[in-house]
Amino acid sequence: MNRAIAAAERYTSNLAPLAEKTTGLATYLYLPTLGALAVVTYAFVLETGVSTSSTMHMEMLVVLGMIMALALALALWRAKDDVLYYAVVGFNRVVVNLYFRKLDTAGNVDAIPSQGPVLLIGNHQNQFMDGLLLTALAPRKVRLLTAAKSLHRPIVGSFAKGLGCIPVTRPKDVAFVGSGSLRLDTNAGEVIGSAGASFSSELAPGSSIATKAFTATVVEVLADDRAKVSRVAFKGSAESDENVKSLAPAADTPAAYKVIPKLDHSQMFSEVFEQLASGECVGLFPEGGSHDNTHLLPLKAGVALMALGALEKFPDLAITIVPVGFHYY
Repeated sequence: MNRAIAAAERYTSNLAPLAEKTTGLATYLYLPTLGALAVVTYAFVLETGVSTSSTMHMEMLVVLGMIMALALALALWRAKDDVLYYAVVGFNRVVVNLYFRKLDTAGNVDAIPSQGPVLLIGNHQNQFMDGLLLTALAPRKVRLLTAAKSLHRPIVGSFAKGLGCIPVTRPKDVAFVGSGSLRLDTNAGEVIGSAGASFSSELAPGSSIATKAFTATVVEVLADDRAKVSRVAFKGSAESDENVKSLAPAADTPAAYKVIPKLDHSQMFSEVFEQLASGECVGLFPEGGSHDNTHLLPLKAGVALMALGALEKFPDLAITIVPVGFHYY
């Protein structure tokens, strides 16, 4: 029996480091270890010459095989998130190597710590390929932030869920066309709606409105056709509020408009904070959308809010921020 126990210990000691490095199954290996111990014990019994029938041998092997299969299935199920993630990453690596004739990695990949909280921030030149490359080439597991809308797409959504992406609701994904039309009263700092406007049901404090001439934030809904606004910005101008009277006479002309509801991202930020506190790596593209420009779009404040918010909630965190650049040629 001592030989059987020693064999089981060697099995565990050899397999656990591999599991820790790959799919994180080390903490779930106790059941497969018990199955291995049972097999080794049975083999030891046979080796000592205990008299048993061939039929009994077969039945014992079948039972032990079923135990090991169930144990392995349970271990995989308990670590299903990691298993699914690395399965998708493996597919990503096949895709990027088939799609691109050559992949060059410049700079120091070792700058990405193997452990501890990390924020990977990259430029966003391709809506889906950037995420594929980041997860395929990063030396550790990456939780990507992705548009919540993408999670509902038939194929892309399945891959995003497999990667454990954190959903982010974007303003443009929830915007809708408002009823009727409106114009800006620059003297009163209000928007005036047409007869078909329905401000009371469509607008709320904190929501935004946008026309071809200007954008503004709703402060207070006064009536179905009147709303107080602030932070008025005119298209093509960096000016706002103080000089509204002279900047955009076109805003006083009734026009169609879009409504962007006020978004609550507290749940998303909370999940990012928890991931960083758990020592995970979070990847995001702070430009907020993909593009084919030769320059960066203005960066959103989300990266700073995530890093500072996590530090406020968990003061002892040592967050590493690693910039990543993608260049397609």
